[in-house]
Amino acid sequence: MSVELPSFRLRAVHLVVLWAYGVSQPVFSLLEGNPEFLAVRGLTRTGVIVFGLSLVLVPPLIAVALEWLVARVSRVVGNVLHVVFLLLFLIPVGLQVAKLVEPRTPDTALLIVWATCVGGATAYVMFRLVRLFVSFALVLPVIGLITFVVTVPVATEEAEAAPVHAMSDPPIVLLVLDELPASSLMTREAEIDEVRYPNFARIARDGTWYRNATAVHDFSTSAVPSILTGELSREVELPTYSDHPRNLFTLLGATYELRVHESWTRLCPLALCPRGLGAQLRQADDLYEDVGVAFLHKVLPHSMIASVPPTFTGYDEEPFDEFVDELPEAHRATLHFVHLLLPHAPWHLLPSGHAYGFSDSSEGLEYFSGAWNRDSWLVEQAYQRHLLQVGYADSLLGRVLRSLEENGLYDQALVIVVADHGASFRPGVPRRSVTRENLADIAGVPLIIKYPQQHRGGADTRPARTIDVLPTIADVLGLRLPWQVRGRSLLEPGTAREVVVHGKDDVVRAPVSELVREQRVAVRRKSALFGEGADSLYRIGEHTELLGTRTPDDVHRSTTTRVRFEEGDRFVDVHTASRFLPTRVSGIVEVGEVVRGTELAIAVNGRIVALGQCFRAVGGQIFRVLVPESSLRDGYNRVDVFEIGTSGSAQRLVWLGSSPGPR
Repeated sequence: MSVELPSFRLRAVHLVVLWAYGVSQPVFSLLEGNPEFLAVRGLTRTGVIVFGLSLVLVPPLIAVALEWLVARVSRVVGNVLHVVFLLLFLIPVGLQVAKLVEPRTPDTALLIVWATCVGGATAYVMFRLVRLFVSFALVLPVIGLITFVVTVPVATEEAEAAPVHAMSDPPIVLLVLDELPASSLMTREAEIDEVRYPNFARIARDGTWYRNATAVHDFSTSAVPSILTGELSREVELPTYSDHPRNLFTLLGATYELRVHESWTRLCPLALCPRGLGAQLRQADDLYEDVGVAFLHKVLPHSMIASVPPTFTGYDEEPFDEFVDELPEAHRATLHFVHLLLPHAPWHLLPSGHAYGFSDSSEGLEYFSGAWNRDSWLVEQAYQRHLLQVGYADSLLGRVLRSLEENGLYDQALVIVVADHGASFRPGVPRRSVTRENLADIAGVPLIIKYPQQHRGGADTRPARTIDVLPTIADVLGLRLPWQVRGRSLLEPGTAREVVVHGKDDVVRAPVSELVREQRVAVRRKSALFGEGADSLYRIGEHTELLGTRTPDDVHRSTTTRVRFEEGDRFVDVHTASRFLPTRVSGIVEVGEVVRGTELAIAVNGRIVALGQCFRAVGGQIFRVLVPESSLRDGYNRVDVFEIGTSGSAQRLVWLGSSPGPR
């Protein structure tokens, strides 16, 4: 039986339909369900139309154009190519079918995808009625595209600055950190740890550290707008200028030059914060990449999602570098603002700035609830990685302070360092969503203000809130706010008696005294786990007396258990001067089993430098342990894993495996 494929015009229609059902419509649905996604990236209505049309039309039209060119040489080959494109365009549809079934293994999922693609392509080729149905199915993609470009929220180019004039105009530097509880910085004596975090300690000495400051929201899309507006954000509001027109940028836009680098918000309108060509191109590239990753998370079955990057990859150094590069240009009446996505998860950076590779921040977290499980080792290890990444945030703060000082701007500038919200690291407790149990971790945030010409500061124990930042700036500048705000200037007397944090699911309230008490408990727990003073963040585990000791020459080798390293060849040729250092040792128990709770010793070049445990995950028993970067040397490094047992009253090391040797 001969089969006559349709004209190239109809082929284009058919591929558009298949692409729509497989890709563009799920993407539109995803973006409509996350309305801030495009708006915070600065897309105007024109930008959304271009994005929508390119997503719907470009891949199918490229495919048909290739078919037409090939058919000019060989009609048969052109027809074969059309069938190949049919199979390719049906893959996303097949993935969605597999998602509905949720097979347990990737192989089963691939079998479902293969059956969907082959069955669909065969039916298309063999039956004219199927092709007719696909032609009429174009109606839904057209309606979906129109609905998307008309209804999705966008950034606006029109805005007016407030008609106010400041009595003084010092340069303003506002640094908003992300997901940083104040307890992470503090010692048992309720001071900032100047050994681990010298730059936080330095600005706290020079300025005023509001020790009992609290956030008012538990997620950035509401918490950052509250800092910039002095108001509480409502649940229905997006983090955009349209929903927050009265903000710091419109307040100062008439009298201040604005150097603004937003991350999860778009409160500075394009009229006041125009973007250069480089920024627009970077945002366009990031947009398609982010949409692609989010789409994969939406359509892939859980059994296939492990190798997909996360929807949020964390800190992007380029905006911060631009922010620092602009500081020498600071002069009177300049506002420098950056929302720095640190020390927010994923945690993969050391205080030195070395990266140890992407590390899954969900280990130990329950998938649906976002709460830590009861495996205390996983929670403690996540806490360790968080604290190390806080060290990198401290080094970036140091870059800001040095730049201001080197350019003679530090004394005259109003410098504000604040976090939008905190995070919790307690077994059985949500990491981010605020509850009464984790209120001190989520609410308690650093707020440090170095006022112009302030040379001595210290701790101010009055309760402060992040919504106090904007009215305090206005007070320093001698501005009378042209609208009412809920926050108050911290230059005025007054205290709050209650902490209130608005979460996505609940509003949690507690007396300030309770927050202070719980914060001290959190600091004591942190100190018990990691110590204080000299950097002891790698000294976690039960048998810390083994750390720093040499491994014995006559160590016993296990006959029943063996481990295999993941990416163990990274230790074959280490370059300590590179940005990447393989300080995260990971592997799987390949043979046998390690008894739950048994501690492992990790040795690098014959010296024990870290302790860890195995945990259950997809694929079996996994171990992942951080080793100090000082333990690595250039060239080959031998890494050994030992099980710590006992023989009588003495400890006994049992060798389980080594990293690959040099070739």
